[in-house]
Amino acid sequence: MPIIGFNIDKILVENKTFEKGEKVNKVETHIVINDVRPEKTAVSVKEGVIRLDFLFELAYEPRIADMLIAGHVTYVDSEKEIKQILADWKKDRGSINLESIRSILNMVLIKCNIKALSLSQEVNLPPHLPLPLMFKQQPKNDAEKYIG
Repeated sequence: MPIIGFNIDKILVENKTFEKGEKVNKVETHIVINDVRPEKTAVSVKEGVIRLDFLFELAYEPRIADMLIAGHVTYVDSEKEIKQILADWKKDRGSINLESIRSILNMVLIKCNIKALSLSQEVNLPPHLPLPLMFKQQPKNDAEKYIG
């Protein structure tokens, strides 16, 4: 069923110490679902509607930068499926069947990764995703190729 709303509520980007030439070892990505609750919509729908609050976080290692995007997704599905998602959430707070919300998590990943890529450029951070390159830099001579 469809996602009928995707909203970003908060963005925090902090370039702590990154300078050009500094090596980034890795960038960890974390997604957390903070809350799941029924949602009322202005549009009349026969199915159930829920709101999922999320937190998307990038942590650069070493700790040269942090990025946080918080928001919410409005999702429509059958009453049965919505009730099951809400029951799972209430039964074991913070736990949800990932199969039920796979499309939601994929949408959060797509939209937040694109936004994070743009934000990293704004604050002079290296991209957190590998980008395609036309040419790789080749060693200048045979001595640079030697690995022994």
